[in-house]
Amino acid sequence: MRKGWRGAAALANIARAMNPAPRRLTVALTLACSLLNAGSSNAQSEPPSQGLAELYPSDLEPTQPPVPMGWSTGPQHVHRVAGFRFERGERLVVETGPGLVTVGVHPDGPLWAVLEPDEPGAIAGELPGAGEHVRSIFMRFHPAELGALVAGEALPAGDDDWRFRSAVRLAMAKQANSWAMQGMPVVPARGTVVLDCETLEGPRRFYMVQGGGDVEYLPAFDTMALPVAAPVDPADAAAAFDELWVAFDREYAMFGLRDVDWSAQRERFRPIAAQCETVWELGCVLSALVAPLEDRHAWVKVGGELVPHELPALRYNANFKAVMAALEPMTQPRRGINWSRTADDFGYVSVSALDTADLVEHFDRALEELGDTHGLVLDLRFNSGGDETLAQAMAGRFVTEPTTYATQRYRDGEAHDDLGPWSERVLEPREWCYQSPVVVLIGPAVMSSAEGFTLMLGECPGATLVGEPTVGSSGNPRTLELVGGITATVPRWLAADARKQPFEGRGIAPDVLVAPEPSAFTAADPVFERALELLRAEPADARRPGRR
Repeated sequence: MRKGWRGAAALANIARAMNPAPRRLTVALTLACSLLNAGSSNAQSEPPSQGLAELYPSDLEPTQPPVPMGWSTGPQHVHRVAGFRFERGERLVVETGPGLVTVGVHPDGPLWAVLEPDEPGAIAGELPGAGEHVRSIFMRFHPAELGALVAGEALPAGDDDWRFRSAVRLAMAKQANSWAMQGMPVVPARGTVVLDCETLEGPRRFYMVQGGGDVEYLPAFDTMALPVAAPVDPADAAAAFDELWVAFDREYAMFGLRDVDWSAQRERFRPIAAQCETVWELGCVLSALVAPLEDRHAWVKVGGELVPHELPALRYNANFKAVMAALEPMTQPRRGINWSRTADDFGYVSVSALDTADLVEHFDRALEELGDTHGLVLDLRFNSGGDETLAQAMAGRFVTEPTTYATQRYRDGEAHDDLGPWSERVLEPREWCYQSPVVVLIGPAVMSSAEGFTLMLGECPGATLVGEPTVGSSGNPRTLELVGGITATVPRWLAADARKQPFEGRGIAPDVLVAPEPSAFTAADPVFERALELLRAEPADARRPGRR
């Protein structure tokens, strides 16, 4: 799609435009204000433009010890720029023409930026990489000094705002390599600049200025470039787009819950798909197509790599260290399940995965060892889904008769609101039943088949759901195999509880709401503490073992 990526003449022109003569130290990302009003018949009525420094003010400063900082980005953080130039005398000049800058932001300021030029930029100077051509630059800087990298107005990205996905891919791959802790960015010292460049020639070129000093080159990253995306024929790209659009148009059962003009999505993105030159570019377009559905089961992968989306990260309402501190030594035969008990004989089982069949064997062992407890805490707060049949096998230990726990409807017609009849999912009893009270811990990271697990346990006698509402995402998707190793999922059912009440987008509400501020989990686990309070409220002389 970017014409300059293919032209050798364009590379030569950029190289000739570089001025090798020594210049005053500059770090400038320039934006042309003329672009803002070009072609406008009502320029004076336009709102005043702003630079990125004004859009992203910050009071963040480095801390000791450094603190990992979360970030987000999206279409609103993509800006069109007229050019970029970083210069350190004769040692290094990195320069590009027009392109897109995507900014990764913390609530208190910007943390990183990615520049993707429309045509390859160039590297000149005395350091390794001179004479090579830049296809992207991942940048780190002090949050208050974004203005040192920006000199001009931040123009809207317009129809290119979907391209933030490729910037996120770069950030996720590179953020741990520069001013980071636990894989997340930390605030660097003032005067710090990192330019982490992907080049057309292949090597990754990593340049760094620390605290306003001289520019350094780090050769350790030379062979760690991101793989170059495979090419795709534009006709094949358009056909893949059509296949995915039609699949959703005919099978997606939740259009009635989404305020999305599906035909308008096709009109906007099909022409873009038909110009795609790489499978990664096409994957980003397909992800943008389904993004307004805000469905966590509608995703796109390229060669097995998930294309970034706009959905917020899941939040966990738990502090597992605080839980362990209240229990006897934990038994953990494998990742995804562990169990223990309190000193006064209340059991605890955490199931954080629904992956392989041996999970059920370990769960059965846990119940055997905890069969003499007076009550059980079953913690699902770290579970985001998997194989629902495994959940059925585990939940079957808490019922004595077949129990309907969920219902669903599929599409049954061409219209988006043509849905078929309700069908049921039924939980079957298995082996002996744990009969003492059970408190199930849930929260805003519980989704998909883990929500099915939640519904099962919610129908079990003596079970109480405690915590916060779940995500509300259960789509039973099928996977489409598209061109060039691209896969995409199409959610197919409208999921509901046993009383046919859909929970998509709302989540499953707890019986007992425990929703403190996130800071409450810093040194404690209020949800777990409330669960123990409920179990201990039963008089001691009325308590009986779970296995009877």
